[in-house]
Amino acid sequence: MISFKAGYPHDIVLLSFSPDAGLLAVGLEWQRTEFRDPTTGELTFALDRGCGRNALFWGGANRRTLFVHRPDDVIIPIDPDERQVLPRLKGWGGNGAACFTSDGQFGINTQDHYQNADLICWKLTPGGVTRVWTRQVQDARVQYRTPHLFLPDDDHFVYTERRGRWGAGLTIVVASRTDPTNMVEGYFPNHEVGYGGTSPCGSWLALGAAYGPSIHVYRTDDLKAAPIRLTSKSRKHYTGLAFHPSGQYMAATSNDATVTFFDTQTFTEARAFTWKIGRLRSVAFSPDGALTAVGSDKGQVVVWDVDV
Repeated sequence: MISFKAGYPHDIVLLSFSPDAGLLAVGLEWQRTEFRDPTTGELTFALDRGCGRNALFWGGANRRTLFVHRPDDVIIPIDPDERQVLPRLKGWGGNGAACFTSDGQFGINTQDHYQNADLICWKLTPGGVTRVWTRQVQDARVQYRTPHLFLPDDDHFVYTERRGRWGAGLTIVVASRTDPTNMVEGYFPNHEVGYGGTSPCGSWLALGAAYGPSIHVYRTDDLKAAPIRLTSKSRKHYTGLAFHPSGQYMAATSNDATVTFFDTQTFTEARAFTWKIGRLRSVAFSPDGALTAVGSDKGQVVVWDVDV
């Protein structure tokens, strides 16, 4: 186990291992994105004005380029091997939440913050982006702060809409990337989603309330079925989650300074870790499943070997 402090004592809102697990991208809210050696914590490279709570995704040749989606809706490619920022992708528009396919070839985001936010699908190329389609939303407000998610098949994506008054629950939508009118719907009982994730097999969709101690786990083949509700024993809010690459476990961080591993066969608690680095904000697994990283509200990160 190693522990290190990032450059600023702020929330570590996103963590992402490179495909070969040789680098750990650390996103500090509104501040910067750092590249660290996950075995030593050594800083390799840093980008000021980081990712906020938006996406970090690996793409490009051999998926060695990290694309940082900033709060001002700019996508910045970074080559961590050469320790340099690459030219920005031209043409990207909109100013809301975004998600990207695992190969980095397509991205989906929202057009506006508050009003009827249109959904836009983009194709990403080395020189820029081109618009594939725009879906106008007439009778609902797509949640611009809600993390959009792609399912592992890269052909379907998840977002939420508000169709009633503020404070009411949200409609969960799983739509086709190629035909956004082809969709299925479910219900999320809180008024804002703060974080989420999907299992590697695509069977489970987990969403956490932005303000609340519960995570709701849905079967993607039956969104209308009642979700499994996971509530923190301490009643402190959960803050982030990630599925282990094996699909056997889901990890959830909490304001009670613990990260809990749930067995995905039963979604009962299997193990819990407390690293005493403050309230935990984010969690990530390396692609081979050998390492886990958690980040705190004090800019501290812990990386350890997973024994599951």
